[in-house]
Amino acid sequence: PEQVMSMHDAIMQPGQPLPLAQCVGRVLAHPTVSCPPAIPVLVCGERISADAVAVMEYCGIEQLEVI
Repeated sequence: PEQVMSMHDAIMQPGQPLPLAQCVGRVLAHPTVSCPPAIPVLVCGERISADAVAVMEYCGIEQLEVI
């Protein structure tokens, strides 16, 4: 994944919740994991790709906090 900003900077930005389908191209603001396996697909500050969205859909994630 493309790291757009540091994890710290991303977490400190005000996030906007969006449905997963609208997140492609945005930057992840806050971590999101499904349980199990509780392994993040992306970390804060990374650009959200279509491939990452597909994995998150498979894991049951419906919404992300984005910048």
